[in-house]
Amino acid sequence: MKPRKITDRKIKLGLIPVTMNTAYTMTINGAKKQIAENGDQIELIVQAPSSNASTITEQGNIMETSAGC
Repeated sequence: MKPRKITDRKIKLGLIPVTMNTAYTMTINGAKKQIAENGDQIELIVQAPSSNASTITEQGNIMETSAGC
C-alpha cells in the first residue's frame, strides 16, 4: 500500500523566536530561503514575542493562541 499523496494543502510551519535579535533575523531569513528553494507548499507563520526578553510562559501562550492557525 502506498501512502496517500496530499496535493491541495500547504504545510504550516510555525516559528516562535525566544528574542527579537540578530539570531532571529538569521533564522527567519534562512527559513524563507529554504521555503523559496523547496517549493511554495509551505506557509511560514511567525509569532514574535512582545519584547527582546520573552519568558517561557509567553512562548507557551503564543503557541496556545496559534494552535488554530
